[in-house]
Amino acid sequence: MTFDLRSPYDSVEPRQNWNLAVNDVPDRAAIDLQGPVKFQFARTASVASAGSCFANRLATYLAASGLHYPVYEPGAEPLSARHGNVYTTLQLRQLLERALGIFTPAELAWPTPHGRWLDPFRPLVDRAGFSTIPEMERARRVHLAAVRRMFEETDVFIFTMGLTEVWCDARDGAAFPTPPGRGRGIFDPKRHTFRNLDVAANAAELDAFVGRLNAINPTARVILTVSPVPIALTMEPTHVARASLYSKAVLKVVAEEAARRHHNVDYFASYDAIAHNFGDRPAYEEDARHLQPWVAERAVELFVKRYFEAQLKP
Repeated sequence: MTFDLRSPYDSVEPRQNWNLAVNDVPDRAAIDLQGPVKFQFARTASVASAGSCFANRLATYLAASGLHYPVYEPGAEPLSARHGNVYTTLQLRQLLERALGIFTPAELAWPTPHGRWLDPFRPLVDRAGFSTIPEMERARRVHLAAVRRMFEETDVFIFTMGLTEVWCDARDGAAFPTPPGRGRGIFDPKRHTFRNLDVAANAAELDAFVGRLNAINPTARVILTVSPVPIALTMEPTHVARASLYSKAVLKVVAEEAARRHHNVDYFASYDAIAHNFGDRPAYEEDARHLQPWVAERAVELFVKRYFEAQLKP
């Protein structure tokens, strides 16, 4: 009997082999986990972004990197518009639908102990609140018009997914960035309900968002990232670190699968690079949650190198 000593793995690229891609690399800090990307953008391409708190840090470096990063709403810096943190795919889909006038949530305004009113969908943006509900509604209309323009005009939209856990209005499913309470609205356990979006739910929300975006901006490209910042709190009856790992695992699967499913979606592996952290510098602060300043800067450097480098060279 003649044995075939070959294996399918004999023909894989070096980057597909741990020994060659990691173990035998003398300068592990220089390892680039991304691999091929779907798109190359011109220097003039319009870039917008949204997402979790890590997205704010990315936006700061994106705006300073030489890319065209327009601000569509005064005072939004470093973000494209004053939407605040958009932690979940559900929030993202509803943000676009609210901007398009497709979805109008039942929850109108949250009262504060000082007799003012907050926008339930960005309570941490205008923290002082508004003196009247009509004043808040006027500000909301200006804001949503800016968001609509952002989605209609952007060439590259970067979304950093941060959470799977979300609080919603039981009446219409409207998603809040934070539950009411602590002086921002009044929590009602019958009306404010908790959800932990699984892979299927997140995939459905992301597909719906991509479909809406395609309808108003067919040439837009979406680049997904996952925030490496662990969650601060959980409603799940388990250790917060375990809940955080679940959330990040779900979001990474959703992002990778969306990139395979949609021709205009790609996954940027900044989360993977930070999770492995092959360099010799610690990525996290002493609290094991907040990231060192160099991390976001390095992520943007890799992003520009992969998607824009050819166009940014003089």
